[in-house]
Amino acid sequence: MSAPGLPASRRDARGRTSDRVEKYYFRMYSDAEAADLYNLPNPWGPGDEFYLSLAIASPSVLDIGCGTGTMLRRARAAGHTGRLTGIDPDWAALDVARRRGDIEWMQCTAASMTWEREFDLAVMMSHAFQCFVTDDDLRASLAAIRRALVDGGRFVFETRNPAAREWEEWNPGNPIDVVDLAGRAVRVTYRVESVAGDVVTFTETTSDPEGLVLRVDRASLRFLDTGALTHFLTGAGFVIDAQYGGWFGETVEETSAEIVTSARGAWPTGRSVETGTGMPSARLDRGRSTGALLSSGTRGYAAMRFNAVVESNYVPLQVWRRLGFHVIGIVPGAFEHPAPGRAGPHVMH
Repeated sequence: MSAPGLPASRRDARGRTSDRVEKYYFRMYSDAEAADLYNLPNPWGPGDEFYLSLAIASPSVLDIGCGTGTMLRRARAAGHTGRLTGIDPDWAALDVARRRGDIEWMQCTAASMTWEREFDLAVMMSHAFQCFVTDDDLRASLAAIRRALVDGGRFVFETRNPAAREWEEWNPGNPIDVVDLAGRAVRVTYRVESVAGDVVTFTETTSDPEGLVLRVDRASLRFLDTGALTHFLTGAGFVIDAQYGGWFGETVEETSAEIVTSARGAWPTGRSVETGTGMPSARLDRGRSTGALLSSGTRGYAAMRFNAVVESNYVPLQVWRRLGFHVIGIVPGAFEHPAPGRAGPHVMH
């Protein structure tokens, strides 16, 4: 079972404790203890690697709903020398994040951000996007994200596919047992209270092995399909580059657990030069590459350029190859990667 993963902040999209996220037990398991516990039932995985590869390749990164800041801290440790900024409305999560002091951390909500054209990449990880439950919250947050990005800047996030109905697995019969940072064994269970349209309300209960309840949190998450996501993103001035059904470029299908979306802040029509370096579109005309679509002017771009893709950036490489691109040259060892070491950029055509 995939855990719902309550936001580390345990607060609503506007930063207030509300009927959307309610806390019942404070003294037995504090906010600070819950923040430290967050990463244990949500370990590092392919999705985190996906976002990390994007962050390392971007000069300036904004992580919205960063929680405890794990991805940005790893990016800095991996050698990212540019601007890394994480925001979250909750002090307890940010206290964990601030254990690394060379990253900009800010306590605020997405809708309250005031940056203008300062970031090349914005991300929302761990299904944080689903915390925007109302249309007003979502529209205000998307508008602020678009303002924070440079023209052509990319916004990447994932949501659970409503067609997969993952919430049906969130029940006490699927507990998660972990040992917290203090060495205590705890059990985390979930129970769905209601499904109203595209909004699922559930509780997360933290207890000891004997069943003593230490803390109960209630939250609501919104499940939007690809059509609804397109509607809101387009209305906020984004153009969708790609939507995937997983972390390796899979097509979105009925059974896909995830909808991974990459959207770009729209350029003025017909005035920009597009790059093929990033993620290619999964929605292609039959038999035509992303490069052909861009350079033909059908997307409103004046021209296209295609740069190198580092061999360690496996997701874009797989997708580009599937779309018919070929490696026409390699620069051996030109990129320093924290895991495999020196990697060679692939020039693709």
